[in-house]
Amino acid sequence: MRGNEFRFVFYYFHGPRDESYIMAKTKNGKAKWLGQLVQFQSRELICTHTINGRFWYVSPSVKGLLGYERDELEGRSPLDFLHPDDQSSYLGLFEDQDHYQEPLEWRFKNSKGHYIWLQTLMQPFTGEDGETMIYSSSRDITAGKQQVEQQIQTLVQMSASVGRQNQQLLEFSYIISHNLRGPVGNLVTLANFLQESESRDEQEMIIAKIHESSSSLNHTFEELMQVLKVRHQSEIRMEEVNLKGLIVETLKLFEASIQNHRGSIEVDIPEDMRVETFPVYLKSIAVNLLSNAIKYKDPAKESLRIRIGIQQTANGEDSLFFRDNGLGIDLKRYGDKMFRLHKTFHRNPDARGFGLFMCKNQMEAMGGEIRVNSEVGRGCTFSLVFNPKRKPVHFNMPELF
Repeated sequence: MRGNEFRFVFYYFHGPRDESYIMAKTKNGKAKWLGQLVQFQSRELICTHTINGRFWYVSPSVKGLLGYERDELEGRSPLDFLHPDDQSSYLGLFEDQDHYQEPLEWRFKNSKGHYIWLQTLMQPFTGEDGETMIYSSSRDITAGKQQVEQQIQTLVQMSASVGRQNQQLLEFSYIISHNLRGPVGNLVTLANFLQESESRDEQEMIIAKIHESSSSLNHTFEELMQVLKVRHQSEIRMEEVNLKGLIVETLKLFEASIQNHRGSIEVDIPEDMRVETFPVYLKSIAVNLLSNAIKYKDPAKESLRIRIGIQQTANGEDSLFFRDNGLGIDLKRYGDKMFRLHKTFHRNPDARGFGLFMCKNQMEAMGGEIRVNSEVGRGCTFSLVFNPKRKPVHFNMPELF
């Protein structure tokens, strides 16, 4: 032994079943130990390499492990078979021999052209002629790698699920805020009307409206409770609904606000039109768009006018549109920010920059799209496309009525 280095003489021979044995003759009895290692680990690939890494000897186990015949590897460099991303680590072995102390893992191409993961132990040794060579023992760890990858994917999915639940919780809080602000504001307006009214008949009418608005508010609470149940499911439950019925029901929440702004709403939806949607989301979107239409009414115009109807896009898709004659939005300036979180486009103290962001996410969650066309001073048109066929195509802003 020279320092910490053994001097080996290797002998290769085949047993009766063509199993390969390697005997290393040393002065301290290592020959028996190495021979048993190879004998009892015959499923591993045992190789010796020249100092530049080329295969000098390859055990017969290569056939079962990689599908090659021995002479297909002997004399060749492992670089001919290693995955491109693993070649640098292999080359690093010859720059720093301390790497030999640790198992190496890399992908090796088998005879079918597929990469399998090998874990390799390598150890340099010196032959009787003084030439330095390398001994390697490799085993297939592909199954273990795949199991680890599956575990990582599971952890990623769990992490995404937690993140999604947190996002949904945040979204739900905003749904409550947006969906209740309109109805509660409607009740406050009706209460003010009632306080100011001196006519018995008018008071009875307002009380009836308060009762109707309260019932709608209670219905909204019930729907929000349904959202909580849906949050525990990985998928949104879509159902077919009568579109006009859902819109008309939503409009009841805004009757007093529309009246207070001397506004009018026209609904032009076929009585029998049905769409597949998640009703709570669609109603939430309608509430947001109607709230925005009221909030951003153009003070220079005598009255607020809103139209809700069905139109075909340039791609032949049916879309539900909400059109108003409000302030409008400068799309050249804000078009790429329209549906981003916390982006506002008017100096309104009540603007929070969440409503349109939520509308977009809710439409996409249902497999649809929301599109906008607007010009300053001419109002906005928001289109809900439930089953988009192709990418949206810009069309000119139409006259309101």
